[in-house]
Amino acid sequence: FVIGSLNVDVVATAVRLPAPGETIGDGILRREAGGKGANQASAAARLGAATRMLGCVGRDADGDLLVGALAAAGVDVAGIRRGDAATGTAVIMVDADGENCIVVCPGANADVDDDAIAIGDDEAVLMQLEVPIDVVRRVAASAPGFVALNAAPARSLPTDLVERVDLFIVNETEYGLMPELAGARRVVVTLGADGAELRERGEVVARAAGIAPA
Repeated sequence: FVIGSLNVDVVATAVRLPAPGETIGDGILRREAGGKGANQASAAARLGAATRMLGCVGRDADGDLLVGALAAAGVDVAGIRRGDAATGTAVIMVDADGENCIVVCPGANADVDDDAIAIGDDEAVLMQLEVPIDVVRRVAASAPGFVALNAAPARSLPTDLVERVDLFIVNETEYGLMPELAGARRVVVTLGADGAELRERGEVVARAAGIAPA
């Protein structure tokens, strides 16, 4: 069960990321269905897991694009609501090594509501911080099973959430911005081209090598 964001991603790829005040040319632009929540739901469904999603999009063409893409991936989209705000957008810059920086314009994601959801005993829950933190806290507290949280964008996390979540996923910048994660049970820290590491209560217990971009 994925509860989270649905965004249209506007992606600019260049040899490197620009410095503040710098303009870089020869970029490649693409526009695609995205959002951390939608990406998680699509990946889970394509791997064969029965997946449903709770989220909110606008009554616009971008909302149509996102709902259609998830349905095509095999995600149950009955929990995706249409709101008055525009569909969320993420502006993403990516360099040749896959490093990125992102600005998220939440739009309808700010209107995600958990009032009507019921989580089964056998359902894992995946969430992110591109939806209201109060929704994330309530769902985590009520979920009977495994809870994973992609803690991005980085923000201060309440103690009850840190203690409840079974697995956090962050990048190395986000990990440094949230010192409370040093006390979390399990945290996957992604390291860009250098792979990822698994930390338990702040200690590195496993590492995975990076994969070169195609």
